[in-house]
Amino acid sequence: IWEVPDSMSDEEAAGFVIPAHTAYHAVHRRGKVQAGETVLVLGAAGGVPSSAIQLCAAAGCRVIAVAGGAEKADFCRKLGAEIVIDHAREDFVEAVKRAVGEHGIDVIVDFVQGEPGRRARPLLRVEGRHLLCGHAGGGWRAAPGRNHSDRRDFSSARGRAIDDRPVVVGGRARQAD
Repeated sequence: IWEVPDSMSDEEAAGFVIPAHTAYHAVHRRGKVQAGETVLVLGAAGGVPSSAIQLCAAAGCRVIAVAGGAEKADFCRKLGAEIVIDHAREDFVEAVKRAVGEHGIDVIVDFVQGEPGRRARPLLRVEGRHLLCGHAGGGWRAAPGRNHSDRRDFSSARGRAIDDRPVVVGGRARQAD
């Protein structure tokens, strides 16, 4: 049982716990975001991703949010995203490159997976982290023959190695050769 602050309605409190806890686990426990890092949040207007925006901004990260539509983009901006990209209006990969360079992302917090995650991955810096935290856009095969959901991990953190081969860190995930 948790005490609900007077400033929060019962409806807000009911909708707070799971998204906030899930986002905290993704960005702090798995992603280990640090002040000064640049974090790209895919599917940013959803419940858990919107909590991730706030947590990363509060941690001192530069947050780039990707959402579809002007209303969702405005929502992400109000939550603390420094840069918001409306993927319905422009290619988010090109917009990120203009904002931070070709490999300017430290952490991708990927609540979508599928095509957006595959397209975002080359934006990572060397030793960057790609957190797979949801399935809104379908599964993403991290290793041949195994899907993320088959491993019973909350998320997998994947990074670019110096020689550009994928490296899997954290959890029980292992990269197949």
